[in-house]
Amino acid sequence: MINKKFTLIFMILTILISCGRVQSNEQDAPLEYTPIGEIWKDIQKYENEVITVCGRYRGWQGGGLKNPLITRSDWVVKDSTGAIYVTGKFPAGLGKNVTLGTEIVVKGQLLLSKDKAPYIKVKKIILK
Repeated sequence: MINKKFTLIFMILTILISCGRVQSNEQDAPLEYTPIGEIWKDIQKYENEVITVCGRYRGWQGGGLKNPLITRSDWVVKDSTGAIYVTGKFPAGLGKNVTLGTEIVVKGQLLLSKDKAPYIKVKKIILK
């Protein structure tokens, strides 16, 4: 039991530390990440805004997450605070045979589907 708690805490700290800041090639300015849980708490605040999230690639494993059904290729990114669907560009280097859990940074516009399910329309992807 203690081992499972330690492992969970270690994983969360690893994600938070590694997702702290990453240099962008566009302007060499550090990217600020929005926790996915914050997006879900105040969707209207982030709607139509360009946001950047850092988490783990989850493929099509939404875990009960409402799918916006934009395309058949939508995929999920998950951080320690929540998960969200992503549509548009598929991460280069990732595919059916890649182990889920690859660390990824997604920059894009937060939009709402017809059913009001939030999703990110990709502008840029960085594999870490």
